Amino acid sequence: MILAIDCREILSPARGSYAGIPHYVDGVTRGLLEFAPVDWQIVLFFRSDVSSEIIQKLQSLRSNVKIVSVPHFRGIFLFNHFIFSYLILKNKIDLFFAPAGQLPLGFIGRAVVVVHDLAIYDHPEWFPDNGFARWFSTKIVVPFSFSRAEKIIAISEATKKDLIRHFKTKEEKISVVHPAVSVPENFSPLTEELRRKFNLPEKFFLCLGTVEPRKNFSLAIRATKILSENAHLVIVGKRGWKWQATVKEIEKANQNKKIINELGYVSQAEKLALLAGAEALVFPSLYEGFGLPPLEAMKIGTPVITTTAGSLPEACGSAARYVSVSDPEELARAMKEMLDAEIRKDYVERGLIWSQNFTWKKTVKEILRTF
Repeated sequence: MILAIDCREILSPARGSYAGIPHYVDGVTRGLLEFAPVDWQIVLFFRSDVSSEIIQKLQSLRSNVKIVSVPHFRGIFLFNHFIFSYLILKNKIDLFFAPAGQLPLGFIGRAVVVVHDLAIYDHPEWFPDNGFARWFSTKIVVPFSFSRAEKIIAISEATKKDLIRHFKTKEEKISVVHPAVSVPENFSPLTEELRRKFNLPEKFFLCLGTVEPRKNFSLAIRATKILSENAHLVIVGKRGWKWQATVKEIEKANQNKKIINELGYVSQAEKLALLAGAEALVFPSLYEGFGLPPLEAMKIGTPVITTTAGSLPEACGSAARYVSVSDPEELARAMKEMLDAEIRKDYVERGLIWSQNFTWKKTVKEILRTF
């Protein structure tokens, strides 16, 4: 078997690829290199601007790996679809795996595609309206990818239902395989040096993700204002689509006393340290295809407060404290609960147990059964 993996969207902070899908591509690629049958050759397709360090680390996981560099030209239709398809076929692969969810339009052959979420079809207002590019992606590339794929992997039951509802995909063509997160056993806790660097109080709550409408950080800001003297909120993540309204709320909340810190993007090590040091992860999202940050928090031993939107109950089970997507008073009560040592301890223990269900080994073994 010659398996090709599209790694063009792999985790690469140096070029700004550090959201959920790049994390997934990174984790599943590492898992396939480690757990795929030893007699398989694996061909990895990378963008030409990926760092050599990323490639070297992946090559160290397996001997029979071939690297193919794919020049990237934003907006050049011919290259990004048809010449890329030629590069795939030139390598005489048996199966093409698309973990980021799209196939090039010129592709011919066997393919398995992963679908993460279809929120743009129900809530286009949450996404940049970049004209033709969005129309082309949602109306041409995505439908083609799902139609052309031999199998589709949905990362949650919620995403599977959306796939059937929007694209009338046959249920037998879809396999639900939950993603995973991995946390280094030797990650560094929150140090006094980091506290000084980010000007952090002794106790704080953490929001993690791109600053954009569907992350609903404004709910956490309003809840923090309600708690006032008893809470401090730290927001970690780059500014995305329509970030301005959230930042205005932060500025308004900080008028009398600074209770919100917006840190922007931080390194992976700093992110893990902040997660470990938080009283709880506050994840008030309006929709998630799955939701990796809550699982990451649970694996570290940090309680999670989240909503019942999308697949979040599927991702978090009974290990999270759930609140409404629109009630800041309810969220404020949940945050106050997490300041109680016994309640917090209970959610920490629940999260540690629940998160053991999600490993890349388990995810990859299930993916391999679809090939």
